[in-house]
Amino acid sequence: MLWQILGVRLFFVLLLAISGSGFSRLDAWGQQESVARTVEAVPLQSNVEPLEAWTESEMVPVRRLVMYNIGVSEVLHFGSVDGNARLKFRVPNEKVDDLLKSFVFRDEAGGALKSIQYRSAPSLAELAAREFQSPVTLAQLLQLHRGQEIVMEQAGGEIRGVIWGVENRVSDGEAVETLVVWVNDQLKSYNLATLDGIRFASPMIQKKMKLSLMGLAESGSSEEMRELQLIVAGQGQRRIGFGYLVDSTLWRMTYRLNVDETTGTLQGWAHIDNSTGQDWEDVDLELRTGRPHVFSVSLFAPLMVTRPGYGLEVFDLPSGLSISSPWLAATLRRSLAGQEGGMGMMGDGYYSGGMGGMSGGGMSGGMGGGMGGWGMGPTGMGGSMGDSSRTPTPTRENLRDFMRQAQSNATADSERWTSEVRYRVHAPVTLNGGESAAIPIMKAELPCRFFSTIDLIADQDSSDSRQVIEITNQSQLPILGGPVTLQRDGEFFGDMILNRLDVGASQTLAYAEERSLSAKLRQPFAPEQLLGVSMEGAIVETRSQRKFNNRLTVTNSDSLPRLVQVTLKLPAWSDLESPTILPPPQSLNEDNGTAVLEINVAGNQSELVEFSVTGMTTTPRSLENMTAIQVQGYLGNNELQIDESTRDTLNQWLALKSKVNEAKTELTKATARRELVNVQLNDIRRDIELLKFDETLIAPLIEQLKTTFEEKQQVSDRVYELTTQVPALEAQLKDFLSKLDVER
Repeated sequence: MLWQILGVRLFFVLLLAISGSGFSRLDAWGQQESVARTVEAVPLQSNVEPLEAWTESEMVPVRRLVMYNIGVSEVLHFGSVDGNARLKFRVPNEKVDDLLKSFVFRDEAGGALKSIQYRSAPSLAELAAREFQSPVTLAQLLQLHRGQEIVMEQAGGEIRGVIWGVENRVSDGEAVETLVVWVNDQLKSYNLATLDGIRFASPMIQKKMKLSLMGLAESGSSEEMRELQLIVAGQGQRRIGFGYLVDSTLWRMTYRLNVDETTGTLQGWAHIDNSTGQDWEDVDLELRTGRPHVFSVSLFAPLMVTRPGYGLEVFDLPSGLSISSPWLAATLRRSLAGQEGGMGMMGDGYYSGGMGGMSGGGMSGGMGGGMGGWGMGPTGMGGSMGDSSRTPTPTRENLRDFMRQAQSNATADSERWTSEVRYRVHAPVTLNGGESAAIPIMKAELPCRFFSTIDLIADQDSSDSRQVIEITNQSQLPILGGPVTLQRDGEFFGDMILNRLDVGASQTLAYAEERSLSAKLRQPFAPEQLLGVSMEGAIVETRSQRKFNNRLTVTNSDSLPRLVQVTLKLPAWSDLESPTILPPPQSLNEDNGTAVLEINVAGNQSELVEFSVTGMTTTPRSLENMTAIQVQGYLGNNELQIDESTRDTLNQWLALKSKVNEAKTELTKATARRELVNVQLNDIRRDIELLKFDETLIAPLIEQLKTTFEEKQQVSDRVYELTTQVPALEAQLKDFLSKLDVER
């Protein structure tokens, strides 16, 4: 009775759990029976036929390849299959993650890609073979299986026994591997070298041995490559296509430039490597530049996660005791799989699509022109294909705005693709895996001119010259960077490095050293010509003009004439306002004053070029630090531009400054006069002392002493007066300057 009660309660508990997991009460009874039967008898992918029902077809070949110069390639396969097909192909291990991340598929007849099957975990054979990863001898193998029954073949007969062990015995001074076997209730020893064969009597060990050998072979062959299988469902003969993104080597550009006097023919060669792991046969090849974002993600290695346990409390049982039902766990997983999911990602049509969300018991989605509507429902993987009629098979005729080159040796169409360039090779390319090729893909006629260059920026006297060529990109596409081999009328002239050349831009490329040219630059002193004076507060700004007269001499010691381009740094350019150079140079960097002059120099001649650099300078000075003579010079120069406010201020300052200077000068003179009078008084007193015995001689000296003393008194009074006056005048001048600062 107790077990009946527990059974009824357990049934209702399970029923409530099912109801809370996405099933209604009405269909819970039917779901219980269906799910239980499914768990017991139906495999997870019940709608995928056994492998025997799928015809193994030849691998669909690579027909289109898009290589980016950032290290990835888009590989596209096209071909025909018949009915339900199983396609096998092998890819390098390191490329499996990228393939699984970016794989897209299309079946023109509405078929479906059921799955991509691959073996990520070790097989049973590989696991069995791990026992034999290190070298295993026959003696080691038998020692590992002590206690197992074996059958030995010797002299045409069979001997049955149980392995006791393997020993190394010495016979005639040589080590002999000896097998000790329990035969007929006694131990017998046999020389391993004399036995014709040994097999294990146990069928299980024999099977394990065969499985291990298979695993050893598999592990050796799968170190570099991995096999994937495409399971494709459909009816009849039809065309399918699939593509994926894989890591690849960079493709590079090199150039050959053949020129005459004014025009050069630039031919570009693309260097490619087949590192996709597949042979290319008649592949439509496209080369692209650009910087799309690409990343890698680990999908190949299986990931395990620890899940929390989920049990149901059983009523009337001791506390803490619970049970976990496999049937219930399976039911909950089925219920969650049936919940409605999100919207699938939209694909781009022919080549790619998006993976759908969970919907209606399985994953369904967009992969437009790709895998659409497939999912894992309660009965396994299934679903229907997406719309494959939206985008037709691409052809060269419908690729937009292609720039078709007319030259006979041009082997690729090119166009501006988004912000970069793509080249599509005209003829199909055949290239085995691991091989490389160089393909001429572009040709353009570019204006060019030859000259020599001398750089005088660091040194005003230089003989370091180079022969260069200037090319201008007048095509409609940017030209990628790369090494250039220069030929003139078919003869080699030198190698150059070309940086990216945008449309309409020019670039100067050096190809040889020049030994016959030298240049000298002379820059004489440039005096200032004062033009005007203005004031801002107590700051006096003077505007002046400076003119640098330069002499550039270029010498050609060769008999052939030269067009020489000299680069130099203009003097004091950064210190000048609105500087100008006459005559104007061929080019001028106004930010740093670097100019380029072009000069034609005859053979064995020197060419003198005179040019001037003129500009304005503004010099600020504090009025406090200026002299009266400087200000008088400004006010007395009628050619200077001085506004009335500045003139009035300077006159006021000059008047105060003159008073201070006059008072200081007079004070200096009065002080000196007082010292002189003191000397005279001392001399008179000395003479009186010497002539005091003669009154006739003393009388005039006494009168002179009185007069000199009176003069000293007057001079001392004046020194005292001026000593008080000078600080007062200086304070007045300082107050005047302070008011100017406040006004500013």
